[in-house]
Amino acid sequence: MVAQNMIILKKEFSQLQGAYEAQGDQLALLRAELEEHRDQSQNQHIFYSNQIQGAAASIQAVQDQLNHMSTNRPTAPPPPPPPTGTATATNPPPASTTSSSDLKFAKPNKFNGKKEDALNFIIACQAYIRAKGANRSHEEKILWVTSYFEGAAEDWVRPYKERKVFRGEAVPILEDIDTFWAEFTKHYVDTNRDEKYRQKWNNLRQKGSVQEYTREFQQYSVSLGYSDKTLRDKYYDGLQNNIKDIMLSTMFQWRRATAQQVYDKAEEIANHIESTRLSNPSAPLPVPPLPLCQLLLPIPLPLALASTLGTTFI
Repeated sequence: MVAQNMIILKKEFSQLQGAYEAQGDQLALLRAELEEHRDQSQNQHIFYSNQIQGAAASIQAVQDQLNHMSTNRPTAPPPPPPPTGTATATNPPPASTTSSSDLKFAKPNKFNGKKEDALNFIIACQAYIRAKGANRSHEEKILWVTSYFEGAAEDWVRPYKERKVFRGEAVPILEDIDTFWAEFTKHYVDTNRDEKYRQKWNNLRQKGSVQEYTREFQQYSVSLGYSDKTLRDKYYDGLQNNIKDIMLSTMFQWRRATAQQVYDKAEEIANHIESTRLSNPSAPLPVPPLPLCQLLLPIPLPLALASTLGTTFI
């Protein structure tokens, strides 16, 4: 009986010992995991601390540059004192003329990355900068231009700004206005624009008003570099026949004119036709008189002489 109890006790003791050892193994695993988490937390803390310190240093450097620029910017000298007795209540000074700084200039529209809007955006920005910000630094001009970015355009410039602000790197695209416009043009302006314009220009004919034809003709030809003679001949060939006939009937020597003079003459004729139609809607459109060469009809030659000259008349 006692021996049997001892066997049972020994078996239970062995089970307890095994459970204790298993608990010890679990505790060791937990301890290892806790130490690993502690090491990871310390490494992350060190990493983010370094990032924050680097960002703070970059921001401070930018702030120092802005302060330096503001302190070094030349200030206008104070105006000289007016001569005594020239500005009184009874004798006010003459009104000053309006300066260019008083003129109002339209600012560019927001640019969202559409290539068809890129050229208009460049033209609007450069015109405004020439008028209002010619003396600004390159960085200030670029900051102003990029403030009108949104959508895809803002996504394009953001990595450059992050490199400059957070990493303190030199980023030429944000420091030189010519470099900025070169990269902008490379990224957004259609490189096949001239070829597309050339094809449209070659196929262009007047289908609507003269004004619309002239606008499209000049839009497509402005960057193609054709001579004035080529522009003049191509424009004239594309006009509708009624405009050409009136030009000839008025003895307008279009072959001796410049391209601009032919543009102006065609629009003058179109305006005259339109004003006639508006003033008398029931009247037929003006018919050009016959040219002088058609008014002077030839006298019929004798049949024998005509046969000799190889000329016949109807």
